[in-house]
Amino acid sequence: MPTYDYQCSECDHVFEAFRKISERNDISELVCPACTRGGSSNYIMSSPMIVSGVGSLSGRKTDAGWKETLSKIKEANLINNIKT
Repeated sequence: MPTYDYQCSECDHVFEAFRKISERNDISELVCPACTRGGSSNYIMSSPMIVSGVGSLSGRKTDAGWKETLSKIKEANLINNIKT
């Protein structure tokens, strides 16, 4: 199951929850671990985690296609003509 980020609207605590894709927007059963309030959290849109190289979650190396794609994204990420 994917991990989704949520933020409590009562105490602003950000936390993660493992949920089915179909249940990611259903906040009725979510309980904030900081203030223990239920049903008061909002789904936060976040980017997925990308793991490359040795030591990835699957224990396998990613193929050369991913490395090439990631390097193109990094090269294209220009802010005021300064590479980040």
